[in-house]
Amino acid sequence: MSALALSLVLTLSAADDELLSGHAPAKVQVTHPVPAWAPRTFSLGMTAREGLWSLQVRLGWEAAFYERRGHDLVFTVHLGTGLALAKPTGITDHFQHVALAGLGYRKVSKLVNWGFHWGIGIDWYRTAYSFAPLESRVVAYTEGKAQLGLRVLPNLVLGGWFGYGSPLAFDARYPGQTYSGGIMFGLYADWR
Repeated sequence: MSALALSLVLTLSAADDELLSGHAPAKVQVTHPVPAWAPRTFSLGMTAREGLWSLQVRLGWEAAFYERRGHDLVFTVHLGTGLALAKPTGITDHFQHVALAGLGYRKVSKLVNWGFHWGIGIDWYRTAYSFAPLESRVVAYTEGKAQLGLRVLPNLVLGGWFGYGSPLAFDARYPGQTYSGGIMFGLYADWR
């Protein structure tokens, strides 16, 4: 099923760039009505790890360092927060705040847009237990995401994403870090 979905995405993307017609792809006009200092992406999603489900909200900034015919390589910065909605037995509260910087690829076209990015940074998490003292720490953190969206307006793409995030190292003395990150999925809006 996933191979069929990937094939469909690539076919629509190629058709959108007129590659199937035998003509050279038209150059995608690179205009950025949103200033570089303003966020370019908003995402809302969920993470799942070890029985804990967390609502995630993120703002993202992107700056292209290579743009050619709709193939963009970008620097990314993401800031976000997460709050546990469903918790395993013994956990009374959990939140995490992340700050990530990384690299990404974006396939920008008139209809289908897709890409991926990877970032590394910090995660400040706090876990409250019914059986132990509050745990609050800052740890090194990394995550990667893939996204697929449709252009609904000239400068607006709406779509979905999935990914995985995790602290870079685990310390058995601090069990709360095992609830940070995990499998992630959600929706995003990207404006440029």
